[in-house]
Amino acid sequence: MATVMRTAFALPALLRGPASVSRCSSIRIPAIMACTSAKVSDAPGETALFKGDVSDMYEQIFEVHRHKDGPWALIVDRACAALPSGSGRLLDLATGPGEPAKMLAEAMPRTTIYATDVSEDMLDKARSRMQGLSNVEYGIVDMQDMSQFPDASFDVVTACYGYMFPEDRQKAVSEAHRVLRPGGTLIATYWQEIAMLRMSNHIIEVVSGRPATKTASALVFSEHGSFDALLSNAGFVSIENTLQEYPFELSGDADFQFAASTMFLRDEIDELNAHSAARAAFDAISAECMTFDPAAGKAAWGPNRFVAAVAKKR
Repeated sequence: MATVMRTAFALPALLRGPASVSRCSSIRIPAIMACTSAKVSDAPGETALFKGDVSDMYEQIFEVHRHKDGPWALIVDRACAALPSGSGRLLDLATGPGEPAKMLAEAMPRTTIYATDVSEDMLDKARSRMQGLSNVEYGIVDMQDMSQFPDASFDVVTACYGYMFPEDRQKAVSEAHRVLRPGGTLIATYWQEIAMLRMSNHIIEVVSGRPATKTASALVFSEHGSFDALLSNAGFVSIENTLQEYPFELSGDADFQFAASTMFLRDEIDELNAHSAARAAFDAISAECMTFDPAAGKAAWGPNRFVAAVAKKR
């Protein structure tokens, strides 16, 4: 069940519906974690977060967001509402392996979808996923500096779990405001709680004695009102927030679960030569953060709660 918090601001201030089936331009939408569209920091091990085998692992687990209560269907639903004519220009930031950009392109065939990401590896995966879609364009874009786009270029900007990554988050949100046309809409999702990261933080604390710095940014907007403050400061109005929860349904294979839980901690675990200790820590906490269905060969991380924010440019 979704909780909707709606606030319309006459002046800037500090702080899904049913997603199983949506309609836009008479197109039926099937009910179907974040990739960065911002520069990652230059701290050791962080510049390669979405390269090589880690991006391959991410591509496998990011399908959990296809859940009917997940962010993709919700973003498509909100984008269709923002463009009732079904025609326009939509900028998708942090596209990653190509969702929800693919769903958006299929739902809105008369809208040009600009699928962008900071990672060329991710864009290659997105191109492969969206072969045959003629209304999609691709580009390397840093959401903190979108100077390749003139002011008032887009009708809608979307970002699924993208704004947690930029070093200058306010600048990134302000750039979205700049490239939107007057009356345009920003649709962005951000995390409130993630069981997978709870596991990751526990593992790294056990093996190193300190919190996991690479995963901390995922919950940067968990404090009530923090993302709304960025929106208001950038000039957005009519902010509407929807709080929703869904499970991360994955393979029942324990080795895969462990690899997925530690994919952003590999460098640190390798440096500490702490693979056995990390696996023991994973085994110890898995029952607290996961549910298991041995008969179906499946498991699920939970709870996972996110907010979808929709805001307007005057």
